[in-house]
Amino acid sequence: MSHVTTGSRMADVASVSARPERRDIGLRRRYAAERRFRLYGMAAVGFGLLFLFLLLTSVISKGYTAFQQTMITIPVEFSEQVIDKDNARATNPQKLMTANYPVVARDALAKVLGVDEGDRAAMREVGGMVSDSVRVQLRATSSWPILR
Repeated sequence: MSHVTTGSRMADVASVSARPERRDIGLRRRYAAERRFRLYGMAAVGFGLLFLFLLLTSVISKGYTAFQQTMITIPVEFSEQVIDKDNARATNPQKLMTANYPVVARDALAKVLGVDEGDRAAMREVGGMVSDSVRVQLRATSSWPILR
């Protein structure tokens, strides 16, 4: 069986589509609210980026000095009293590897700065200025072969 559409039914469909319905009431307000919402979102993202930029600027301006290194060269006297009091290096060459090189460096720095070796507090501060890597640097210097 076939369905036959009557002319009046088609006319009803045509008249419904031709007649504008009032569903667009408040559409302007809804679009305005949507624009405001998008504007608020963009402003929030902008503020977030601004504060991220300020935070990074603050961190970099205060932290770039951590990537700087200061080195000074001072004369160091390898005192036998500090390195090897008992002359054990004659029988044990490893004695030079286990010597107290930070004390040697601290004493050399105190001498250059003019700090009295009897002032324990000042010597402690001078010891704080000496790097931990001084042990390796001075050990390498003291283990050079002696050229005759």
